[in-house]
Amino acid sequence: MTNAVKDPELALKRELDRYDKIFVVPNTQEITNEMLEWLYKSVVLRNSEKKILFISAINFMVNESCEFYKISTNEEVCLKKIYYMYEFSDKFQILSKNNIFGGILNLVETGILTFEEAIKAFLY
Repeated sequence: MTNAVKDPELALKRELDRYDKIFVVPNTQEITNEMLEWLYKSVVLRNSEKKILFISAINFMVNESCEFYKISTNEEVCLKKIYYMYEFSDKFQILSKNNIFGGILNLVETGILTFEEAIKAFLY
């Protein structure tokens, strides 16, 4: 997922072998600074034994239990296309308020779930 990678699909396949969960954090208005702060402070992520990778075109800090790859906007678009075209792995997710996982982030926004409960659901 670095600038040297010319085929994000091949890079993603390689990373799926290395990580238990890969999350794309899209560069959209629906991903707020508050959500990014929750990811950083998350006790669930910090205590997880899973190898977790966050990929994004926006910069944000992840806690020491996770890894982060900065990608270009074009790579993000490519990864979104791959995600929406193929249902090939439950290890690869896009954080969104859309109907992914029944709109888990919407459940957080409405107060039905805490963000920590949502993270547990994402990691399941």
